[in-house]
Amino acid sequence: MTVKQQLHTWLLPLLFFLCLAVIAGCGCGETKVSKVNYNKYNSLFNDMNGTQLKAAQLFGIVPVDDRSYAFDDDNRLVKVSSCDAYKIDKLTHSVPYLTKGASVLLRTIGENFRKRLDQEGLSDCRLIVTSLLRTKDDVKRLQGVNANASSNSTHCYATTFDITYQRFDGGSKSSGERYIEILSDVLQDLRKQGRCYVRFETNQHCFHITSRK
Repeated sequence: MTVKQQLHTWLLPLLFFLCLAVIAGCGCGETKVSKVNYNKYNSLFNDMNGTQLKAAQLFGIVPVDDRSYAFDDDNRLVKVSSCDAYKIDKLTHSVPYLTKGASVLLRTIGENFRKRLDQEGLSDCRLIVTSLLRTKDDVKRLQGVNANASSNSTHCYATTFDITYQRFDGGSKSSGERYIEILSDVLQDLRKQGRCYVRFETNQHCFHITSRK
């Protein structure tokens, strides 16, 4: 075996493992949280659907039938895309639109979350948004796979979005529980300011948030 062949034999695997180490260290990919204090967050965030629905009806749009609606032509709506403050997950039963008030709230939550991470010297990551505006047709399809889905969902008014607490975009697995605590603190602060209602959803693994503006 030539010297060149010997170098290829041990150098390529070494480079491969070095690349894996760099990827792991930079916080790429998602951090999945396996341990969640359900009792704590169920107690803290218990704004029920009836309460959230009143705010949604007051500040939101009239529910639309299906996705043929001209969302971009509705000046009450803002198209929501992934940014430095949060990541929009792959949406299956909703479309990426919110009212202006809800979009500002979402941005504020994401920015405040990342500021807290920086203050505590934790690995940076983004929140993951799993659901936004639902049409009536989206709700019907969702009920086909989730019997608990409400026919009069606050998501239909474009005031409501879900942020998962099981996954974060980037970050460190060892900090997963702390990420949830920080997100909880951020939500509680905004809730106390009267800017939102929040429901901790066990089955859907998310914070269900409705804007009050």
